[in-house]
Formats: sequence, C-alpha cells, structure tokens
Amino acid sequence: MNAPRTAAPTGSPVDDLAPTGLRARVTECLRECASDRAEPVVAALDAAGLCFPGLPDRVVLAESLAAALDFDPAAEVLARHDRPGAGAGLPVAALQVAASARLVATTGGWLGTRHSFGQRLIDHQVVRFRLAELMAYAEGARHLVHAATADTAAGARGDGVVEAARLQARKLLRRTARVCLHLHGASGYVAGHPAQRLLLAGHRPADGISDEQLLDAVARHLRGTDD
Repeated sequence: MNAPRTAAPTGSPVDDLAPTGLRARVTECLRECASDRAEPVVAALDAAGLCFPGLPDRVVLAESLAAALDFDPAAEVLARHDRPGAGAGLPVAALQVAASARLVATTGGWLGTRHSFGQRLIDHQVVRFRLAELMAYAEGARHLVHAATADTAAGARGDGVVEAARLQARKLLRRTARVCLHLHGASGYVAGHPAQRLLLAGHRPADGISDEQLLDAVARHLRGTDD
C-alpha cells in the first residue's frame, strides 16, 4: 500500500499530490531491481506493493522510470499502469520530458570526454549553448506538465493546458534527439544509440493522438469554443 497523501509542500505540485515518499520508494525499488527490461521492473513494483491510482502518482512513476530505464522499456512499464480519464496522456508527456533531460545530461557527459582543437567539445561555446537551450526547454516543459497534472487532479477541464503540455513534451523529445544525435557525430546514427532510439520514439505517438489533434484542441480553447 502507498503512504497517505502528503500535507507539507515539497515545492513540486505533483509530489505534493502524490503519496508521501512515493518518488523515493519507486527510485529505491528500481535501484534494487537493477534491470533494464520491462517485465522484471513490473514484477519488482508489484512485489514492493507500489500502486499508482492517481494521475500525479503515474507522473511520479514516469519521471522515476526515465531516470532508470531507456525510453521504450520505461514506456512499456508505464503502459501497464495506464488508466483512462482526464489527463491520461500526461504521464507519457512526463516520461518524454524526463527522457529528454536525461539524454541532454548524458550527451554533455560524453562531450566532456571528447576533444577538438585542443579543447573538450563541451567547452566550445556553441555546444554549451545548444545543450543549455535544450535544458531550458526541458525545464519549461516539466513545469507545464506538472501544472497540467495539478489542474486536472483538481478537476479543471477543457482549458487546453493538458493538450499544450503533451504537445510541448513531444516536440521537446524530437528536438532533443535530433540535436544530441548530431552532437554525437557518426555514432549517433548507429542503430540502438540512445539518441537514435529517442528520435524514433518521438515520431510514433504512444497514445494514438496526432500533433494536429492536440493543436486543434489548443486552438479551440483560444477561440473560446469546445465544439
């Protein structure tokens, strides 16, 4: 069983709405499982008695999975806990944002080990700025996903924020994958490379909803109509 909902603010609207200590418990479970495949992770979460009935709970799960697994197995685990209803696409959006941030961080680490013209690649201004820009976009997208999650959990409907958050997360994933793939040079194009896998994932919507459908939902809100 999960712990009761927290009353003390944590600084994150998602963690404030999720059970106390849920993120730490999921992170510890994933660390102890030490598997990069979906099935053992699902079994470990079940064995630990972890459940994710609420939307904020599933967003916490998504972000925790992104830190421990590659995108595809993380998406598979997340799908096992998927539930229909308002905001159903937000956990996937959270996974996309967190996976993007992780790729930027790992790419930065890799660039710190490579040299060009007597400098580490990460020390070249143009490289640093491209990575910094991606991290800024990721932080903005994360806040949007968290805000949309909190609004949905509070019963807000039809304001276009959920669709906007999902769209931002998708676009961030594709942009991050393209930039990081190029920064990795020829190795980024090798089948199975993290940037290459993330780019492929970004072009196949996990929920069957197209970008155009999300854009249309946001546009209806801007027009003040829901028809």
